[in-house]
Order: sequence, then structure tokens, then C-alpha cells
Amino acid sequence: GPSYGSAGRVPEMLDRMITAGAIAPTVAVMVDSITLDNRQKELAPNEPFTRFIAEELMPMLRARFDLSADPRKAVIAGASRGGQSASFIAMRHPELFGNVIAQSPALWWGPTEADMATHWLARSFESRDRLPIRFYIQMGTLEDAKSMLGTGRHFQKVLRAKGYDVTYREFVGGHTFLSWRAMLPQALTTLLPADERPTTASIEGQHIAVP
Repeated sequence: GPSYGSAGRVPEMLDRMITAGAIAPTVAVMVDSITLDNRQKELAPNEPFTRFIAEELMPMLRARFDLSADPRKAVIAGASRGGQSASFIAMRHPELFGNVIAQSPALWWGPTEADMATHWLARSFESRDRLPIRFYIQMGTLEDAKSMLGTGRHFQKVLRAKGYDVTYREFVGGHTFLSWRAMLPQALTTLLPADERPTTASIEGQHIAVP
């Protein structure tokens, strides 16, 4: 996707980290959301988009690149609205994604007006049995204290209370790709250690990337 690919510099980052032996060899695929309207619609937890990832994109990638079918070797990631979308898709399809990187996830969102600012996604995880998913969540201390930082802190507390494996980090920075680019290597080295051979998928605020 344009944002993770250009501002995020993820292809260069992955090449350098793989060459240095910092992470396992990784395949990255990024899907452009085409328009801002599509981004707003698809990256809010969205059933058609979720089906596209699970039923079209992942089978195609596995066939084309001979990727592992082990969800423990797959990471779905995203920034902002993409961070919430990545968490939602993993919740719906833990058989595909065993790891989530959520960078400043937009957890204030809910599917109806009544659900806005009610920790909708946290409540969705809280109401289910624990799933085999690891989380790496990053939030900026300069982001909005209530709608962003507050919801991120609450989300990780709910996940921990349910027994999830959660790494939670706060960085001194705001809601920008400059911050997310600087923080992404920490998440990658945690979830893609060099002694494994994972498949990664990542959804940015506008796109999806499957490293």
C-alpha cells in the first residue's frame, strides 16, 4: 500500500532486517484501498472486506508463494483504522492469523452511533472465549488521551484479563507514519524472530500488507 510502502518504507525495512538476520525471511503484499471512501468503509470492521482477506487474498497468496498455513507464522497488522481492522479480522479468522500488530488502532469506532466510544472491539473480545492470537499494540503518548490512548490502554487490559499474550508499548509521538515507522521494527522482531519462517499480513490505515 502507498502509505506503508512510501511513508512507512516497509519494503526497505524488511529487506534490511532480513539481510541483517533480525527477522525471518518474509513475504510482503500490500493492497491499495484505491480511494478514501473505500478506506473508510473497508477498514471499519467490515464483513465483505474480511471475507476478501480470508477467502480470496490469503488462499491466492498461499498458492502463489507456497506460504505456510500455520497461523502462528502469520501476522496481520495495521495503523490507525487499519489497526482496528487487523484486530477484528484476526478475531474472525484466528485459523489464518495468529499474530496482530496494531499501531495506534482507532478503537473509538463502533458499527452504530450508539457503539461509538464504547470500547466496542474490546467488548467483542471480552464476550468470546480466548483465541490463539498474540498481540503487539503500540500507542503514542501524544495521541488523543481519551479516544486513542485511553482506548488502547483499555483494549490491552481487556486482552490481558482474557489471558492473551500481549505486548503493549507506548512511544513518545503522535498519530503519524513517522512514529509508526520508527516503532514497527520492535514489533517485527518480536513476532517474526529470525529462527522462524513466518508469513505476515498487514493492514495499514488504507491498505493491506501481507509480509
